[in-house]
Amino acid sequence: MTVNEKPQGLTAARILIYALAAFLLAVFQTSRLGNMGLFGAHPQLVLVLVCAAAYFCGSATGAVCGIVGGALTDALSGTGIATLALLYMLLGYPLGAHTADRRHGRSSGRLGGWSIALAIGSGCGVIITLIGLFLGAGRPNLLLALWHIALPEAFNTYLFGWLIGVLHLAVQALRKNKN
Repeated sequence: MTVNEKPQGLTAARILIYALAAFLLAVFQTSRLGNMGLFGAHPQLVLVLVCAAAYFCGSATGAVCGIVGGALTDALSGTGIATLALLYMLLGYPLGAHTADRRHGRSSGRLGGWSIALAIGSGCGVIITLIGLFLGAGRPNLLLALWHIALPEAFNTYLFGWLIGVLHLAVQALRKNKN
């Protein structure tokens, strides 16, 4: 990307690709296969997609991906439809505004920046998990929930997301070398 180019914006093709990816990840995350993970916790796959959309494509794409991914995850898991959609959108927009929208003429991301953005997303995932546990279980022991559920889930989310970022940057480098 040259200095005069704008960051990748919100296009119909990009919306379709991220909506399809959100649907597939939401189905996988809410199925029995999605419960596999380290330390007895599963990664928040749709959260990784929202972080990737925001980091690599910008705030508008991050917000739209957050709304679609959150609504699909809520609908497939049998909970209220507005909760995750709102929380993921509130993560996707500022994360994209702070990362991709500020990089206008620079490269579309580095592994260090992606690692930081993903750490922020995983931290927000911990808060989202604790809110969900608090609302669903009444008054759970938040310290035990943090240690046994939220932190292992954040660790798994971070590992999965970091691999996705490495894959994205490798594909991007191949495209650049091909051109």
